[in-house]
Amino acid sequence: MKYEASFTRLGTYNLFMGFLHLGQAAALFFLSNDFTLPITTSFLRLIPETGRLEPITDTVINLPLGAMVALFLLLSAIAHFTIVSPGVFGWYVSNLK
Repeated sequence: MKYEASFTRLGTYNLFMGFLHLGQAAALFFLSNDFTLPITTSFLRLIPETGRLEPITDTVINLPLGAMVALFLLLSAIAHFTIVSPGVFGWYVSNLK
């Protein structure tokens, strides 16, 4: 019984952290610049004229770093909100006991 207050506080804490992460995600998304990191692939290609292998590097996508960090925070906010949702919180608490 003494843990019931702790579980209520845990729910409040998760709700607070969900809103905090949601705010951080929004701020990062709107304040981030267009800095990107390239995601590349490298492989060898045979040059028929010389019979040699030549390394080829190709950029698959330029990943926007600010948006990806904001997406991570958004996923964290969704996880916090899922934990405190009515159907899940009781299950969550019973698994903590």
